[in-house]
Amino acid sequence: MVGRPGGPVLRADAPAGVIALLPLLDRKLVEVRDDVSAAVTLHRCSPLALEPMMDAALDDRVSREWAEKAIKWFESGFPTVWYLDALARVAGDRRVAQRARQTASRLVAQAAS
Repeated sequence: MVGRPGGPVLRADAPAGVIALLPLLDRKLVEVRDDVSAAVTLHRCSPLALEPMMDAALDDRVSREWAEKAIKWFESGFPTVWYLDALARVAGDRRVAQRARQTASRLVAQAAS
């Protein structure tokens, strides 16, 4: 679930919920991991699955800004194994900043070796 108690709530696995999670990419991966762990402990809820959010960020139908932010998370240690095709696509997308394209290409190459 995405939302605040007493406010609108969306399912994190629903399309609108996934989009609502994209602003998490504005924060550092370690901060989000710590906050999610604290919330799971405090509220006894299931951990937030961030994989659908990463899929949405790398989708070529959304702003390239999200792909660039997702790539920073991959650099910080978010697992890349399920995203190699999307990263390869981002590496060749000239709408994405050059640094992000180069990083995506490096991540794909590292996974292949």
